[in-house]
Amino acid sequence: MFDPKAVLAGRASNEHAGDQSGLATSTTDLGTVVERAHAAMTDAHSAFVHHLTNIPRELYSDDGVADAIAGFSTSQAACAVDLAVDQVRQRRDGAQEQLNKIRQELSPDGDTAAELRAGRFWNRTKGLLDSVDNSGLLSRTQDLLAKASRTELGTLLQELAPYLISRGQTTDWLDSAVAEIAPEFGRAREQLRTADQALQIAKFNANALRRGFREGRLPSVIVDPSNYDPDRNG
Repeated sequence: MFDPKAVLAGRASNEHAGDQSGLATSTTDLGTVVERAHAAMTDAHSAFVHHLTNIPRELYSDDGVADAIAGFSTSQAACAVDLAVDQVRQRRDGAQEQLNKIRQELSPDGDTAAELRAGRFWNRTKGLLDSVDNSGLLSRTQDLLAKASRTELGTLLQELAPYLISRGQTTDWLDSAVAEIAPEFGRAREQLRTADQALQIAKFNANALRRGFREGRLPSVIVDPSNYDPDRNG
């Protein structure tokens, strides 16, 4: 009997630590979260094909066949599809939490003396930026980030975005710039990107499967998320 918990949860081994960056991974002896979720979906696909093939249509009316097809939606294999999406969503949420944690570690609240030093540094920096017109603001900001110490980077992370917005500038490039300076931030950011892609694929596959369970037909291909597995590619 197909057991979705066995496929998705793995054995007693649970999440273990990742590389030296401290990024959490979710790999067991049965594979990563994304791999286990994808296995559950492909198993559900196969189980439904078997279900369709073994309906004795000659014994049923059209309505009876439709009811027999619809009955698969409550099977363990079909329910495992929803569980699979939930597992991948939890992995994506974990990647977001890890990125937030590293961002906080890069710009922690310090003691009074540290806060005073940060305030003096930002006042000097703001004065430099105030003296630059908008046409040169981006390059000056990028230069400041590239030359900042780790302590100064923390202050810039807190102050630059609101400052740039007040000058009518975009801030969507800031995370990429910080990723080049702080490798652990870059790795966490990449894990979030791949985890989010894996979630989109899982949701797409699940929607296609559910539609097939209702209508009695399935997609010929389940999209492979292996290139977007945060525990393999992040």
